[in-house]
Amino acid sequence: TSVNATAGIVSSTYRQNPYLTTQAENYENKTATVAIKSSGDGGLCIDSLVNNSHVVFKNMNFDNGALSFKANYASVLNGGKINIVLDKVNGTVVGSLTVNSTGNLTTFVTDSCNLNAITGIHDVYLVFSGNNSVCRLNWFSFSQDAAPNALNDVIENKGCKLKIYPNPASKAFFVSYTLPETSDVKVDLFTMDGMLCSSTVYKNQVGINEQKINSLESNLKSGVYIVKFTTNKFIKSELLNILN
Repeated sequence: TSVNATAGIVSSTYRQNPYLTTQAENYENKTATVAIKSSGDGGLCIDSLVNNSHVVFKNMNFDNGALSFKANYASVLNGGKINIVLDKVNGTVVGSLTVNSTGNLTTFVTDSCNLNAITGIHDVYLVFSGNNSVCRLNWFSFSQDAAPNALNDVIENKGCKLKIYPNPASKAFFVSYTLPETSDVKVDLFTMDGMLCSSTVYKNQVGINEQKINSLESNLKSGVYIVKFTTNKFIKSELLNILN
């Protein structure tokens, strides 16, 4: 059939909004290893994102700039990376999200990383590297704001130790930590999709400390959560099973 255009300008291409959540299966191009699978929650994700495979999202409009990247993924092993690359597969790498193990390919977590500032209109290549384990990518988005509390921004500080027990927990769990120097301690509890459930700051801690957190006080349902432990020089995240 045909369509008659009587006036106006027909755009030569379309623009995508990178600040909205982009479902990973809505790519414009991919390597042969990438396949579409169920994400287990009624939606879809991309599977077989192995070393050097990639997906492409065309014409993303970063007119307002972007300083951080957030993704929802599942992985069996630690050590992989999702590199954010502009305009071609071997183009400029503006950021890299470390992929940590989620235990299996049906448990998804949301992590974020900071970027070198992006502006203008770009094709975005998400290139997986680091190991040959399979990673599943559910969705991603960009933000104009930096991600100072990104779960991937792990800074190891010699002398700091963290332990969470029991796991699985029943009603309450304990966060035990050893600090070599005085520091404020912040303990955040997130759902697996990145929503903050609770946040507690403990002032001027040093040496061996233990904090009890009652999951019932936050009206938490049974499930897997992320505990994020932050001091002045140390950030670490751990998975926690809560059974209520």
